[in-house]
Amino acid sequence: MSMEKYIEKHLEEIRAANDGQRTEAWVQNHHKSNFVEWLKEQHIPLEGCPDEDTETVKRLVLGPSSQITTWQGYDVQGYRFHTKDKDKKSSAQNCGVRYEGEEESTGQRRQYYGQVEEIWELDYGQNLRITVFRCQWVKPNAVAVDSYGLTTVDLKSIGYKDDPWVLATNVAQVAYYIYAEDPKRHVVVSGKQRIVGADGVQSPEQYNNYAELELFTDHPKKIKAVEDRFNKSRMMPWARPDGEKRTVKAPAPK
Repeated sequence: MSMEKYIEKHLEEIRAANDGQRTEAWVQNHHKSNFVEWLKEQHIPLEGCPDEDTETVKRLVLGPSSQITTWQGYDVQGYRFHTKDKDKKSSAQNCGVRYEGEEESTGQRRQYYGQVEEIWELDYGQNLRITVFRCQWVKPNAVAVDSYGLTTVDLKSIGYKDDPWVLATNVAQVAYYIYAEDPKRHVVVSGKQRIVGADGVQSPEQYNNYAELELFTDHPKKIKAVEDRFNKSRMMPWARPDGEKRTVKAPAPK
């Protein structure tokens, strides 16, 4: 896509200008802070180009309207999302998000978990609207996988406060449930509310950009590990052999 071409060009210019003297994390932060202004200097033609991707870039260069539409709930990618405040008034939980991204310092792919605090819809004109979520993200060191393969998080350990925004189309929905072994932590469970029938979609799979987040990893092996811990010599059979069989006749109804 055209936007990807400009992103790569900007990153290459930053790296070349610093001749390897800066870390990749610094390069990425500089890119995020300066990309829009740099894009405006690229003299992208505003008229006469039929290419759809280039037309989108032109709209992005001009920037969104100063009038921003905010929502407490939003349906996107087959999920219904709520803000944290709306969730507090609802019987359903819809504010949990999972984002798959690249760790800036290592370049490795990883999962990020958080909760939606605000929902903004940006209007770039000509029917180009982009929805973004401002999220409260959990620090990487507050995410763990237990011995049974359950992913757990500490929702009070907040990080990435200078980078809270994410495209609504780039996240999957998750729910958080209190972890029995540690009430301060929550178990992460894959998205629970899918919308079928909207926009002609007949099955959830048509919307899914993310693989399911498995609740237990390597399930058969985990079950075997639990079974091996039991002292089989002390296990009692469920049927008792010492009982006397009797037939009890119920009294006739009056």
